[in-house]
Amino acid sequence: MIKFFRKIRQKMLTENKFSKYLLYAIGEIALVMIGIILALQVNNQNEIRKLNNLYKTYEVNIISELKTDLLKLNEMDSLGKVRTVTIENYVDYFNTDKLDTNILKSKADSLRLNLNFFGTSTYTIQDLLSTGNLKLFPSHKRNALLKYKNFADKITVAEFKSLEQVDEVTLDFRKEIDLLFSFNYTQKEHTEVKNWEYNIDSPQMRMRNNSLSYYLKLYQRQERIYESIRKETIKLIEILENNNKG
Repeated sequence: MIKFFRKIRQKMLTENKFSKYLLYAIGEIALVMIGIILALQVNNQNEIRKLNNLYKTYEVNIISELKTDLLKLNEMDSLGKVRTVTIENYVDYFNTDKLDTNILKSKADSLRLNLNFFGTSTYTIQDLLSTGNLKLFPSHKRNALLKYKNFADKITVAEFKSLEQVDEVTLDFRKEIDLLFSFNYTQKEHTEVKNWEYNIDSPQMRMRNNSLSYYLKLYQRQERIYESIRKETIKLIEILENNNKG
């Protein structure tokens, strides 16, 4: 193609057809410019397509992570209810008039006390923030993601503080008992605390009950927290799955 245009150019110059050559040159420049513009348009379209695919990948990943969070919330909610019931059973029996310490100990042994912390699986949102790719999202979805991130961060701080309080009270209680005996590493219980579980007036009994109160408050609070997280998570999923403009 280049040789073809060169031959035409040389022929015109040889035949001294300068005006025609000038028109030809202008036409050739125009063709080159059109080619460049078309190439730029194709390149821009490719870039837009890549960014759109990246945006869709982010969106799919976030929705998947949010749905994983919902499953995790349901699981933790169920565990919390079971743990709450074991404490309430203990407290109900402790409040009976004719209390049998053997039965009370059995209720205490059945307690399901664990400190669980909800950690979101939405790592993609953090990636969007750190890479600056949040700008790929339309404004209403971008605002929804930022709002959710801010909400999740506040919930994390609040839940962590509650866990710290329970852990602190539980640690104080454990300092007053024989852990070696309690963990079944020995059959010998320290004399100062021996058989405290059969004495409702013992300091250890009071401290255990204090600890249980904190656990009960924690589980009740976590139930409310997880319900609020669930609502916000479902709301964000609906916004992301809705392709209409906000």
